[in-house]
Amino acid sequence: MKRFKLHTALGLFLTGTGAPVVAIAQTSVTDAGSATASSLSEDIIVTAQKDRQTLQRTPAAITAIQSTEIVTRGITDLVSVQNFVPSARIQAQGASVEVYIRGIGTTNDFANTEPPVAFAINGVYVPREAMSTPFFDIDQIEILPGPQGTLYGRSAIGGIVNVTLKRPTHEWETQAIGEVGNYGLFHGTLVQNIPVSDNFALRAGVDYTNRNGYQKSGASAADDLAGRLSALYTPTENFSAYVWGFLTRKRGTATNLVNKGFNPVTGQVDGKSFLHNDPWDDTLTGPLLEPYTALFGPVKSFPVDYDGLSVGAQFDLTLGDVTISAIPAYTSVDSKINYFLGSLFAVYNAKIKAYSNELRASGDSGRMKWQAGVNVYRQVNSDVTGIPPIFINYNYRNRSKGVGIYAQATYSITDEFRITGGGRYSSDSRTGRGVTAQAAFDYSSNAPWTADVKSNHLDWKVGLEYDATDKVLLYATVQSGYQPATYNSTPDTDSFDNRVDSSTIIAYTAGFKSRMFDNKLTLNSEFFYYDYKNLPLQGYDPDLLFNPIFNSQKVEIYGNQTDIIFRPTRNDNLSASIGYLHARQTEAIVPSSPFFGKAAGLDVSGLQMMNAPTWTITASYSHDFQLSRGYVRAFVGTRYESDFYGSYTHGIGSRQKAYFMSDANLTYHDEQGGWSLGAWIKNIENEAVQSALGLGGTPGPAITFLQAPRTYGLRATFDF
Repeated sequence: MKRFKLHTALGLFLTGTGAPVVAIAQTSVTDAGSATASSLSEDIIVTAQKDRQTLQRTPAAITAIQSTEIVTRGITDLVSVQNFVPSARIQAQGASVEVYIRGIGTTNDFANTEPPVAFAINGVYVPREAMSTPFFDIDQIEILPGPQGTLYGRSAIGGIVNVTLKRPTHEWETQAIGEVGNYGLFHGTLVQNIPVSDNFALRAGVDYTNRNGYQKSGASAADDLAGRLSALYTPTENFSAYVWGFLTRKRGTATNLVNKGFNPVTGQVDGKSFLHNDPWDDTLTGPLLEPYTALFGPVKSFPVDYDGLSVGAQFDLTLGDVTISAIPAYTSVDSKINYFLGSLFAVYNAKIKAYSNELRASGDSGRMKWQAGVNVYRQVNSDVTGIPPIFINYNYRNRSKGVGIYAQATYSITDEFRITGGGRYSSDSRTGRGVTAQAAFDYSSNAPWTADVKSNHLDWKVGLEYDATDKVLLYATVQSGYQPATYNSTPDTDSFDNRVDSSTIIAYTAGFKSRMFDNKLTLNSEFFYYDYKNLPLQGYDPDLLFNPIFNSQKVEIYGNQTDIIFRPTRNDNLSASIGYLHARQTEAIVPSSPFFGKAAGLDVSGLQMMNAPTWTITASYSHDFQLSRGYVRAFVGTRYESDFYGSYTHGIGSRQKAYFMSDANLTYHDEQGGWSLGAWIKNIENEAVQSALGLGGTPGPAITFLQAPRTYGLRATFDF
């Protein structure tokens, strides 16, 4: 109660004193798959393809979320982006984030695994362990589905999420956000931009969130602090130097996984029940549940100890029609987390250091736009995972390194018809060593292991674009993608090779982007077909020792994404996105090895891919009530997902039923755009939706993280 009163007082202080904050411009609210500027006749600029293009003239189904929308929709981290992206699951997993786009993603967050969907900040690849950094002072978020083998190579076989930070400007700016809400929420952001001189500017920001735990034990609380500093130096028109860096410190409590599929009233497995009427109740109370606490005691919360650092830069030199860019970056994370897997105490400690550098040249000679570059990276990480004293897996050292050389060009055959071609050569290696100790299984007790895998691949891309009219773009693309080979953190045995082969894809897409009725209607649609070979399948089961990965023989994915924005009047905005996804493990048989436990030898061919709902539908409506001074915007939005599974075996308890999740807000904006004050609510239905999920545990049969329950609060923003 004292904390809530303090946070309320701080929020009122921000509101009442006119503290600086991000302004909410009168910008049309957008939703999944599309975005608009203040006028639908204007396009936002997207950069996910390493080039500045307008959204409506980019031949790809890019979801772009702009800065004002990031604030008004309460996007404070990567997980909260999910409601904007069709056919995607973006879900929390401890200190990491799982990203599944059009059925492609990964669930294990071990040192030897790398996600097939890349996460980038300012175009720089960031390891998964750093994905949970807070989002603030963001210029734009772009999500590009499908393989991006030519431009990104490694870890982009399923798509890319690119977050662009706001750069320093040559104007004085003081911006702030203050929020209070249930669960004792206090969230504050303060940003200061300083034009030091005509050619040098600094920008600094700090973001703090404090919140009580969503779970009854006190788990899943937040005490997160992040700071950012950037500098922009432009001594001449032909040269610029942009340097940025941020620190993240988390000291809340770790999220516990709750049991799913066990009915404590009947004592039977039913595949859908939670242990309590309140699904976020992670305790094991009651006569049928208390025996499960005999080994580790009652469920409780554990403090998080997470520190992250990311720094990067971009140096641009323009020589005539050619721009040469150098983009170095470094990321480090040190994370120590203890939590409960149902009734089992678990530990996950991870350290990572990642370096990358890209040298790129680009040009525009009228008929041809082109870019070429070389990217090198080196990443060293380690982790300790397990359920002591049953078993602990030590990955002492995983080293990933590689080089990629790429080129891509778009040539205008006529003013309306363009052709794109590109290629990339990648060479990657993974080495690792570790040991599994205190194992309960005789065949692997105190088992040391080593791994050394290499892979090389040539990716390519061919695309066609045609301007049917000045407001209708038609496009078709065929391209490949590649995920480097890795290894299982298991000993090599006669019956089990710890190598996990590289995976490949051939992707076919075709679509159109259009505007009609005096730009009041925007209609975009893309059809896609993906043919994957050797795509890794994996799941988490605390009853298994190594949680190994295996290569499926074939995965087939096809579907459609259609995005609609209709603005009949200046004050009304309707948007909808419909995603249809047919994602199947066409040929997949689990290896007959004891490492896979009860799934060994199982034929999972034909099953729906995990975290790949067939239907995803988002819809929203906003209306502006014009006042004599300023306006009030009312917004309501909802997301529907059909049922899906959180495991590739469709194990009992892993099915998520179909659901709706809605949010709304009501906000007053002053006429000058200097401040706003509003109320918001998320997950109106209070739906308990599974996030990252595992099979096994006690009492089982599944354990899962949950998305946030119903939350609500007040938000004030200011801009000086």
